[in-house]
Amino acid sequence: TPERILTSYGIATQMVFTLGAQDRLIGIDSPSLTNKFLISLDPDIPNMATPGSPAEFNVEEGIALNPDIILVPGRNQQLVETLEEKGLNVFGVVAEDLDQLKDTVQQLGKALGQEEQAEEYVKYYDNVIKEVEEKTASLSDGDKPTVYLAGPMGLLSTCSQDMYQNDLITLAGGKNAAGELTGGWVDISPEQLIEWNPDVIVIVQYTTNITPEDVLTDSRYQGINAVKNKQVFWFPSNLSPWDYPSPEAAVGILWTAQKLQPDLFPDLDMIDEADNYFETFYG
Repeated sequence: TPERILTSYGIATQMVFTLGAQDRLIGIDSPSLTNKFLISLDPDIPNMATPGSPAEFNVEEGIALNPDIILVPGRNQQLVETLEEKGLNVFGVVAEDLDQLKDTVQQLGKALGQEEQAEEYVKYYDNVIKEVEEKTASLSDGDKPTVYLAGPMGLLSTCSQDMYQNDLITLAGGKNAAGELTGGWVDISPEQLIEWNPDVIVIVQYTTNITPEDVLTDSRYQGINAVKNKQVFWFPSNLSPWDYPSPEAAVGILWTAQKLQPDLFPDLDMIDEADNYFETFYG
């Protein structure tokens, strides 16, 4: 069982906490050093060693920390190969969709000797997906609101069909306005947004220069259904944004489903649900 865990990726750092192995962390990715939620769990977080972030990972510093295992984004093949060539034990975290997220938590649980915690998480996660799928499966196309998700580069950046957020909207009983597009985060024009006329607009917390208030008061968008009906929201965030393929995805699925299909989830109390989740996995 690895005693010295090093992470270079926010989602990987969160997974280590979810699995209850954070006392074996010897270093974390630089963005996590200022994560308020992680600091509330462990006040020493800001003082931890860091080899940087996935984009700017210092291989020498990583090796100097003498890790038994190092967690990196699986899609960064170059970094994986570089570290393996140096003789390090590398675990590639892949979580681009719902199934991958679950598989990765299970595999990481095995790699860190935390199988029990991994199983508990997977059980919770499976239950959430089952509950939501059972309720949204019978919806006709006309019952599904068109959802526009505003991404990291502001209101006019959105998620195409090959992104986790597209799966999230679909599972929760909505239609992704940009579901025909491909290529990760894509940029669109104001005219395109008006033409799509979404019923709901959600804005990610890690976006730039835009708030729901800005959209609601923008004269260009007053004809859009979401604006007329005041269905413009922030996507919540705690440990990480709830629209990320991170351990908190399960809570994010419930939140989205209730926002898109309130009649199907009349008894769902999101505050209770979130408290219960954080108590179970981080309490």
